[in-house]
Amino acid sequence: LAAALDKARLAEAVIDSVSDPIFMKDENLDFVMVNQAFADFFGKTPADMVGHRGGDFVSPQEAAEFEETERAVLETGVPYEVEEDFDFRGAPKSRIVRKSRVTLPGGKAFVACTIFDVTELKRRETDAREARAQLETVLESLPAGVIIYDRDNRFVYGNRKIMETMPA
Repeated sequence: LAAALDKARLAEAVIDSVSDPIFMKDENLDFVMVNQAFADFFGKTPADMVGHRGGDFVSPQEAAEFEETERAVLETGVPYEVEEDFDFRGAPKSRIVRKSRVTLPGGKAFVACTIFDVTELKRRETDAREARAQLETVLESLPAGVIIYDRDNRFVYGNRKIMETMPA
């Protein structure tokens, strides 16, 4: 019993050390495990959330949307994944939400969810697209033909002047 309790405490400590929000819900869609990162999102402690439903922390509409996907995962076993943009405290954010079914040897099923904040990654992608668009504008304005190859010597870009002289 002591060894099992130590393992449970270790598992809880490991899950709480993960900086990405994680939670698990039972077949009734009650929270059975919430890590600190998920609880922090709501200004709660994990203990405040365990035993409650999502509707106790989000709007009824949001809870219905979340629970619809959770029921589908529980019923089918097909994982759910979505990348979504949302507004958090007036700031635009992006996240990837993954939900999957976890079934214990006795047959009891749970839905496990991880939420990854990809806001910074999306910002970098946007910055890279904007930089490329600016570079293309500059290259198109040059009076000479320009060809750009990548480090593996693959063609990346040719401006209009080079395309006119070498259409192939």
